[in-house]
Amino acid sequence: MKFFIFLILLVLVSSLSADVRVREEETQKAILDLHTRQGPAKENIIWSECGKRLRGEKALERAGQYAQAIMKSVDLVQAQTGEYINPDYMVAILYRESSCNECVIGRQETKKLTESLGREPDKQEILTHVRAWTDAYNSIVKKCKERGKSLDIGCLDKWITKKHPEYKGIYGWDLGAPQYRWPGHAFRRRSIVLPSGRTLEKIGLKDIFDYEVSIHMLAEDMARYKQECRTHSHWLYSKWGKKLRQLDTEEAYFAHHHTGTGVWSERYWKAVNKHLRVIRESRHGDLLAGVPGAGDVAMNP
Repeated sequence: MKFFIFLILLVLVSSLSADVRVREEETQKAILDLHTRQGPAKENIIWSECGKRLRGEKALERAGQYAQAIMKSVDLVQAQTGEYINPDYMVAILYRESSCNECVIGRQETKKLTESLGREPDKQEILTHVRAWTDAYNSIVKKCKERGKSLDIGCLDKWITKKHPEYKGIYGWDLGAPQYRWPGHAFRRRSIVLPSGRTLEKIGLKDIFDYEVSIHMLAEDMARYKQECRTHSHWLYSKWGKKLRQLDTEEAYFAHHHTGTGVWSERYWKAVNKHLRVIRESRHGDLLAGVPGAGDVAMNP
């Protein structure tokens, strides 16, 4: 009897493991589909991260790491909140925001840093660059903000121009794979527990550049957006402002990543949907062709 129970448990565990692998492979392939040049061969991966170009097996491996992080966070957040986050939404947002690059700090600043170094910066050089700005910004904010009052932008601009002209016009950064705004008090007040069990009592600058941390933050945020999205409506409008169709929560909530819960952007929703169409069309084509999974993706070295 014990032997039969053991066999049943073994079958269940094997079935669950196989399901996890299939879901991760689907997500891995979705990531690669978005990084593939849409030429005749459709097999040339265009992917750069932290100053390095990812091709062939390196791209496949990195997509697998992203896929595993996404699915683990999706499962953990669902267990904690009861909300299932569509992993395709997370893949599309990560591609839209940074092309799955945990080191993104903005094109203009990356260009400046690249020109000063004579090459693309690596993660540590990017961290050092943003820390230098943060230290300068915080020191000037102390001069220009009275307790209980808003920051005096005129004062800020004056002191930055005087002390750090290289930072003129920069009031914050969009950082990491999902492009979170820095600096922000929400980071220091936020604690998370990653699927691995690692606990962060507050989110620091270095943490934002960790794809596992920012992916889990995104999953948590999307669960909250989905919950709050049920309390208001979202419409698609014609260019003349006429209501065309009301979206339900499931197809609309992801767009709050761009604006927060107070506002909803139809423009961002449409932009992310372009990436979702690529994922869905590729998956549909694979089903028709009988392609088994991401392991069969062909890539030029």
